[in-house]
Amino acid sequence: MRLAVLISSISAFGFLCAISACSSDSNAVVGAKANANGEDPGTERTPSDGAGGSTGKDGGKGPTSGDDDPGTNGLGSVTLRNGTTQLLGVTTGSTPMAVYLFSGAQSLSLEAVPVGGGSPTVIAMDLTGEEDYGISGGAVWWYTAINASGIGTVNFWTKANGAKTAVASGSIDGFFWASEDGSRVAFSVAGSAKTTNVAVTGSDAPSATAVLQGNYSLDFPTSECFPDVGFVGTTLFAAFCSVQTVGSPNSTAARIVSVDGAGAVRRLDAANNANNTIALSATKPLWYANTTGTKVFVIGAGAGQGRILDVATAPATGAVTALETGVVDGYLLDDGTAIYATGTAVKRGNGTGPAKTLTTTIVKSFLTRTPTGDRLIFRSLDPAGNNGLVDLRTITTSSENQSTQDLVSTASVTLSGLDGNGTHVFYVSDVVEDANGLLSGVLKALPMTGGTEIILAKGSPGGVPIPGTNSIIAAGDAALDTDGNVLVSVAHVNVNTTLSLPIAKEVIPNAWGFSGKRFIYTRAGSNPGIYAVDIP
Repeated sequence: MRLAVLISSISAFGFLCAISACSSDSNAVVGAKANANGEDPGTERTPSDGAGGSTGKDGGKGPTSGDDDPGTNGLGSVTLRNGTTQLLGVTTGSTPMAVYLFSGAQSLSLEAVPVGGGSPTVIAMDLTGEEDYGISGGAVWWYTAINASGIGTVNFWTKANGAKTAVASGSIDGFFWASEDGSRVAFSVAGSAKTTNVAVTGSDAPSATAVLQGNYSLDFPTSECFPDVGFVGTTLFAAFCSVQTVGSPNSTAARIVSVDGAGAVRRLDAANNANNTIALSATKPLWYANTTGTKVFVIGAGAGQGRILDVATAPATGAVTALETGVVDGYLLDDGTAIYATGTAVKRGNGTGPAKTLTTTIVKSFLTRTPTGDRLIFRSLDPAGNNGLVDLRTITTSSENQSTQDLVSTASVTLSGLDGNGTHVFYVSDVVEDANGLLSGVLKALPMTGGTEIILAKGSPGGVPIPGTNSIIAAGDAALDTDGNVLVSVAHVNVNTTLSLPIAKEVIPNAWGFSGKRFIYTRAGSNPGIYAVDIP
């Protein structure tokens, strides 16, 4: 059995965005899940010598890895699992595991292996390929018996507690969330096309009993009312439309609740749903928590008032700190202070005294920020063209009345991310489309304070910044194999030296991940398997 059904071709725009974390309004890196799970950007890569082409400020050709096994001409990789595989991701927690699908002669199995190497653990075997699979925090989930309406049976696995099968039927496929340590999970129960209850439980002895139900059922009557759910520590936060009258869902505003580690449900906005409802968005998260989960930032319905909710005391009087109206975007720092935009300014405030104006400029959307939140990247223009190219502007979040640093003043690039030290931004310019519909361009780095562009790789669809470093994993040589699947070469590129060290070719885009500075990836072709390489 091959994994061709799983290693699907990616469209031109989708391929570039998948590699480059395209800067749409999704706000993935500044939203609730990023804050909660520590998934903020902050990594970078650079091109290499050898088969990767020339180096230096002039850049080189897209990274390649030579004609031998992975790492022969650059950084050496180790094999975690041989054979036809596809990495699904890496779990979080104290014992991170690389999770993948393995295809044997006539069988398909879901497996995990320690990121440092070791014996694989078979999570589920004799799969058909009709299941759905994913990773959330410290848990692996897979859905079986999925019907045409997307309803199936949820199963999950954690390193500490093993596999829990047939936990609940009638569960909406993919509606599964887990804490970073995998000790707490939540999943859809009694799901249907427009609504679902949610069970919130421990992973050791999971219960399918609904915790969020009735007026706390997650409703999504329209495409602009999709639930926003995730864990911060062991507390679940969920923002969603809710049934006000049975059979009459409220699709104009959402409410937000928390479920703590003991299973207690707390309504965080106004109990009567009259004052502190949340403005809906089809493109942005509905809530943003600090990493301790003690404060939550939301944008209210109606006038778009920015609000900070105190989780411990909400919805009591005084638990809601109103900032100002007309807020279009924002996030929380760890001290509970909000960084937010009104459309014509970026401000910083916590409700104590007037908010500080950081800069006065047009703000369409926040794009990304440093892990500490001390520097912000945003756009002032609408996305351009079919590929949604953007402009890039930056400010610090500490100084008042700054002049915006215009990194890329026109909507002409795709954002790849920031380096781990917050000194450089990575992006792809000069984007072109080939005969197969694949996009590529020039991968560049630019100091956050402005300066000269550094060309890292040409003919690149983008890169993935490496956590905690001044480097990026640069992709290149995008092409289709004989089955129509997209494969790329990857190299480690350091922004300071522009030295490009090849890692591997025939790599499956998106079938990769990080555990610290260890890059874990899937290779197809002549040397298929799951590989890992330590980034210097």
